[in-house]
Amino acid sequence: MHVCLAPMYVRVLAVKAMADAEREAALLQCKVEEMGVMWVPGEPVPAARTGRNGKRRFKDAKTARYQQAVCDAAVAAALPRVGIADDEAAIVVAHLFCGRTNARERAKVRAERIADESGPDVDNVAKSLLDGMQLDGGPMRDDRRVCSMTIRRHLAGSWCGPGALVVLARVRVLDR
Repeated sequence: MHVCLAPMYVRVLAVKAMADAEREAALLQCKVEEMGVMWVPGEPVPAARTGRNGKRRFKDAKTARYQQAVCDAAVAAALPRVGIADDEAAIVVAHLFCGRTNARERAKVRAERIADESGPDVDNVAKSLLDGMQLDGGPMRDDRRVCSMTIRRHLAGSWCGPGALVVLARVRVLDR
């Protein structure tokens, strides 16, 4: 397991995320072939598009930079390549650490069990993560190979700055 620049709490969470990926593979009747973990530092950026009035929409510069950071983190962590063989698929487990809240606000969120709205939409961040892993040199050839994706948002705090922890498992579908 290679998690660079990640605090100890995130390393413990990475082990749990790897166990989640293995459980998901068992449910989907897949065999885990290879697994990797990466840490993308910085506030997660949703996949934003620019353009209006029916005109073609392009990625904005912030989204493009974040996707390149995801690709660079994937290459640095040596994530397994997915999509080389026809029967390969991917399972992705992601934990997002968002927001800059103080201890009092974090305690209120936990005590009242209210939804954390301090970060971006998780579905749009998932798009950024998957698009970043498909860039040249990234671990994924096509995000259609993802058979399962779990994404969770956590409050970033003094113990863990903003970032994204991503576990990618290359799986092979078993004969039924």
